[in-house]
This record gives sequence, C-alpha cells and structure tokens, in this order.
Amino acid sequence: MPIGTEYLGDGWRDADIDGLPPLQVRRPVMRDIAAGGQYWWIACVRCADGTPLLAEGVAAADLRVEVGNAIIAEVMKERPIQAPKGASGG
Repeated sequence: MPIGTEYLGDGWRDADIDGLPPLQVRRPVMRDIAAGGQYWWIACVRCADGTPLLAEGVAAADLRVEVGNAIIAEVMKERPIQAPKGASGG
C-alpha cells in the first residue's frame, strides 16, 4: 500500500521559546535537510504571523548558539506519530 499524505510532514504549530517573539515550527521533511545544508532547520521556523524568522540580511550563521539550539530543540521536539484511521497500529 502506498504511503499517504499523513506521512508527508506536520503542519505548523505554535512554539514558546524564552526570549524570542511568538514562533511557529514544523517538523522537517527530507527536502529541508537536503536543500538547507547545516542550516536546514531555518526552513522549519517562522514568526507567528507567518513572516520569515530572519530579517532580510540576517544569516542563520550569525544567531547566538543558544538561540539556534533552542530553535532546533523545538523543531525536533518529539511528537507521536498517529496511524491513519482504520490502521491496525501494529
């Protein structure tokens, strides 16, 4: 049976990271990691209003390490994978 859209990635969710404005994050998909190099995670975070996290001219490489680490931890926060309706789950 082919993989359905339920396995293609999560939607955006609100994230609360101390010291940062309200953000939304999503779990990465393979495309993010392949295209983004070491800063793949930047594609998985945005401001709560939908605007990009980084202002024009600001590079992910220039973020303080603790800020980058907090964002990565939030992006990668484990969430349960739910089986599709009607699946046996095992």
